[in-house]
Amino acid sequence: MGRIGHPITKICRLAFNMKILYFDKFDYPEYEKKYQCKKVSLNEILKCFDIISMNLPYLPKIYHLVSEEQLELMKKRSFFN
Repeated sequence: MGRIGHPITKICRLAFNMKILYFDKFDYPEYEKKYQCKKVSLNEILKCFDIISMNLPYLPKIYHLVSEEQLELMKKRSFFN
């Protein structure tokens, strides 16, 4: 829900009325209220959603943020970007 996630949230919520859940190490209570989004665990996002957008810089400490086991949690027809 950082520099890239904020504008994506605005587009998805305002233009398409999508339900937005996000995973981040920070909380954004004002943003959650304004765009009706909610912070949840990464596993919950992977289990529940049809479209998942992960927007992160390439850093060694987050290189393997999502494991193979976590990918197995996803719906078979989900789209992961």
